[in-house]
Amino acid sequence: GLVAIIDKYLPTLRVRKSVYAFVLNEYGEACYRYHGRSGSTVWLDEARKAHQQAKELDPHYVVPRYRLYQLEYEIDSRQKDSYPLELWDNKLAIAEAWLKEIVDIEPDWPNAILALAEVKAQRAQAQSEMAAKAMQGSIALTQEANALKQKQEAEKTSGEQAGKDKAEIRDLRLIRQKPKEQGAENLRRDVGR
Repeated sequence: GLVAIIDKYLPTLRVRKSVYAFVLNEYGEACYRYHGRSGSTVWLDEARKAHQQAKELDPHYVVPRYRLYQLEYEIDSRQKDSYPLELWDNKLAIAEAWLKEIVDIEPDWPNAILALAEVKAQRAQAQSEMAAKAMQGSIALTQEANALKQKQEAEKTSGEQAGKDKAEIRDLRLIRQKPKEQGAENLRRDVGR
């Protein structure tokens, strides 16, 4: 008798886990709000733990997943400018993956759909900025290479010109020496007569 009554009225393990996940999620939200008022990171960590436990207890309950996304993403987005673009893009990629999990579980939930669109837009912006920086770097390298090439060509041209100048000086010396040599020969001839 007693076992039959307990089985009949005691909720299933799945239901108990779902209720406990709901309670943990509410506790996590309370911890997060207290963190907002106190500024204490202890309560922020407690909120993370509570949401993580709720997520593990009920894998189909999307609210703890969404709260974890919010905790990580919102805190990081306030400090966005302190991250290098590549690191910020990586953080956005993680946020995007979390939101895709949520949308896979609950495809019609507007909060997750809008957040996913926002993260995708911010990620596209970050990637665009990274591409622009890479392009600027490429342009700068091309300009440096062109300047080096022009310098080398100028040195080559000036080296060729210097070689031509040396040849002209040598030719002029030869031309000047010829009359002297011819004059000496004429003088020897005259003396020899």
